[in-house]
Amino acid sequence: MKSVSDELDLQDMQLLQQGDTSAYQRLVERHSQWVLNLLFRYTQDSFEAEDLAQDVFFKLYQASQQYQPQAKFKTWLYRIVVNTALNRLRSAKKLERKTLSLERKKISLANRPRENVLAKMEFYELQEKVLELLERLSPQQRLVLLLKRYENLSCAEIAEITQMSTTAIKSLLHRARKRIRDGLVKEGFLYEEKEQPPPPKFCQDEGG
Repeated sequence: MKSVSDELDLQDMQLLQQGDTSAYQRLVERHSQWVLNLLFRYTQDSFEAEDLAQDVFFKLYQASQQYQPQAKFKTWLYRIVVNTALNRLRSAKKLERKTLSLERKKISLANRPRENVLAKMEFYELQEKVLELLERLSPQQRLVLLLKRYENLSCAEIAEITQMSTTAIKSLLHRARKRIRDGLVKEGFLYEEKEQPPPPKFCQDEGG
């Protein structure tokens, strides 16, 4: 059963196919935030994410006549986002390392008890390390992991978006999580002993 949002998307896509540009604006307004958020998590660069988001919606407009009403619009748009992000990274000669700046975080920690400051610092160091390890993943591994973790998509949904098999998606997720977990162990953020607390959610395997 389609949601109200799905019905609105379908109506606007049909209007766009008939030349109604106001329908295009409504689609952009309805979906721009999550598209931008996903691209920022993928690139860790706000300017690049905005540039990619503009590219995504330009492609949406260009490809609007190819959209089939039988397909869920958001799944179709996810596919454009995924392909745009992967193509941008693959076309780059090298991936520039980008990490969060701890200095910006330290400002908000002023005038707090020392214990709280140290705990926050450790959290931000872990967050920075996870982002660094994310950038070491293959483009497909990174995007599949972000779709699973941040977009809460099932393996079946990711498979439909990426046009890969569910088995391939699960394999990519497993390898991505293992690489991040191994990296955190190597850097001393996690321990291999069984009695230790469970790893961060980024490293936990989940069902499809």
